[in-house]
Amino acid sequence: MVILSVKTAFWGSNAPLFLSLLALTLLSYPIARWVKKRLAKMYDERIEAFQRDLLSTHSKEVESIYRQMRSWKHDWKNQLQTMEAFVLLGQPEDLLPYLKELNTGLDRVDSLVKSGNLMLDAILNAKLTLAKEQGIPYDVRVSVPRPLFVREVDLCSLVGNLLNNALEASQAAPSPEEALIRVYMAPLKHQLYLCVTNKTFVAYREEHGRLITTKPGADHGFGLASIDTIAEKYDGFVNRQYEEGIFATEVFLSPPEEPHTVNKESINRSGRD
Repeated sequence: MVILSVKTAFWGSNAPLFLSLLALTLLSYPIARWVKKRLAKMYDERIEAFQRDLLSTHSKEVESIYRQMRSWKHDWKNQLQTMEAFVLLGQPEDLLPYLKELNTGLDRVDSLVKSGNLMLDAILNAKLTLAKEQGIPYDVRVSVPRPLFVREVDLCSLVGNLLNNALEASQAAPSPEEALIRVYMAPLKHQLYLCVTNKTFVAYREEHGRLITTKPGADHGFGLASIDTIAEKYDGFVNRQYEEGIFATEVFLSPPEEPHTVNKESINRSGRD
């Protein structure tokens, strides 16, 4: 009887506290789930906004280049008439500097890559033109599978993000000649293999299993997240490696019905040699 009376007294005095804690626990679980979903949604929205801004930037770069191409085509008759005038007026010595100036302008709009895919060529040429203008050496080998199972907008976003990172890393080089960007894309069995390699002059750290630069910025990491999201969409994976001043990102994409079959531990390095 004494024991029972003690238990009764204990629960009697602490019952409101325990009931409050129980109610708080029951309420906190759905709240925590709601907060988690909300944060995930906000993060996804940030990534989508980042991708939209990136595609907008790509579009402007491509539009600028092709606007110049249209301008050259429109003015070509005038250029021919000017060259003819130099010859007719007996001023051939003025023709050579004029031709050099024309050649410089044509280099600006030269088609550096012709893979057969217009959208991919547009984004590659836009980014490589920026590298060329800055004196950054590059090597590009691209073969696009037919039919292409990757949506062009996804492929362009993927390539654009990777080349943006490579260009940014190259701009940190002591001189442009010391930088290097390599792009390799080709079908690999039933997958699409993409590798972008660049010399790097910045520090890296590992965060959530990713190698990322130590650069500050509000959108820091969203480019990497976008790359990973696209790889996951095509049941693929991303392999990032940093060694001896070289940073490489390999991306494997699989058709929707084809699960990835490449062993991550024995990745083919032929694209980086």
